[in-house]
Amino acid sequence: MSVRDSRSGRPIQLWQLLLQLLTDNPCQHLISWTGDDRECKLSDPDEVARRWGIQKKKPDNYEKLSRGLR
Repeated sequence: MSVRDSRSGRPIQLWQLLLQLLTDNPCQHLISWTGDDRECKLSDPDEVARRWGIQKKKPDNYEKLSRGLR
């Protein structure tokens, strides 16, 4: 699933949003790296889902987000 980046107008995919959150220090309480295996953990999955919903311009929850993570 992809949506448009508000700055560039290009499609943004879920993995790109997750990477943005991982590299944004104020968002470390939402998602963080677990170790050296390039895995991450959602500390606040509901908030991550809400932010993805904002990107898509429609409501989202963790159940819907988890389908995109598979």
